[in-house]
Amino acid sequence: MNVLIMKIQDNKAVLLDAEGQFRTVQAGKDWEPGMEIEYNVVQPKARRVVRLVAAAATLVLLLGAGYIGMFQTPVSYVDVSINPSVRIKLNTFSNAIGMEGINNDGRALIAKLESRSGEMHSALKGVLVEAINEGYITPEKAGVQLTISNKDSTRAMALERDLLEYTDGVLTEKGIKAELNTKKMPLEEYNRMSAYISQQSQTGSDQDVKKLEKEWQTQTSSLWMEEIEYMGGGKMEVELTGQYTVDANSKAEIVLDSVRKSAEIKRTDDDEMVVQAQGLEDDKIYVLELSGIMDSSGKPLSLSGSFLARKGKETHTIYDDGENRGEHKNEVVHQGGNAVPSPESDVLITEIDYEHNGTLELDFNKRIEWSGDEKSPRWINPANALKAR
Repeated sequence: MNVLIMKIQDNKAVLLDAEGQFRTVQAGKDWEPGMEIEYNVVQPKARRVVRLVAAAATLVLLLGAGYIGMFQTPVSYVDVSINPSVRIKLNTFSNAIGMEGINNDGRALIAKLESRSGEMHSALKGVLVEAINEGYITPEKAGVQLTISNKDSTRAMALERDLLEYTDGVLTEKGIKAELNTKKMPLEEYNRMSAYISQQSQTGSDQDVKKLEKEWQTQTSSLWMEEIEYMGGGKMEVELTGQYTVDANSKAEIVLDSVRKSAEIKRTDDDEMVVQAQGLEDDKIYVLELSGIMDSSGKPLSLSGSFLARKGKETHTIYDDGENRGEHKNEVVHQGGNAVPSPESDVLITEIDYEHNGTLELDFNKRIEWSGDEKSPRWINPANALKAR
């Protein structure tokens, strides 16, 4: 169980557990007041309960009632974006102390939950199961993004891996192999983004929270790992929140259970890069660590993110250009839209995002430009996005 070290004196430590009980134990090596540690708490015998309650009450008076507020104060946030999108608030013991819907669908979803608080995993499972029951997650439409924020980057990393693994386990039990993405955010940046999304969501129409996140990111200069897409064969496409540079000192490593493997940064392009690793196994959770990556000011940074080694579902899509009709087999990582190929030029629409103002944003597998006839895009070179009304 997670406990908080309240006080250390004469080699004795006062611990506060998640149930609100204070316990005095022998202090461990390197323990310091304020640390959160894992500790196997032995349940007291019945004859000692009254004495412990009295001791707890005395400690509250001695240490201050402010410590009780730790149970009610959120220190971590977990945004579950399926569209619906839901925010789970966690206290210092990683217990859920509340939820809120980030968009209209999210508010409707949590209104149907029996509980919005309790143990972290149980709270997350409630959201996922309800999303399945409502048809937001199905074997054919299974995409979940988790955004984790905590002021302690080490704690945020632990939460990211834990919740990614747990989410995959819950969905696998339901017979769903989902595309799962996670990202970590500094708490200050997360609060700014949340305020922006909340403001934009007051328009009355339901919002695609992932789209609003991307809009907000164009307004921030901070650099962190936005998304890792696993493409199969050890290949990862990494999206960062801004422009960056690499040099001879930049490197990438893959970590699994403290075992490190070197990876190669194969390609860099504005705010994206491709990383190649060898020997990755499907359906395992890895950590990608980047070091020596420089932001727009030239400051070197170390970035990390967890990812599930599972590539996008294979789908069949239909094309019809008025003269030709057929099927095309295509790997689609995002499930947001169908890939529509042009038989003549092999140009694919790989993703379609609908924006709230009636704009469609189309991602193509190749750069295109209009050649006069709006129905005939002309290929230039890979990667482009286009907006059309």
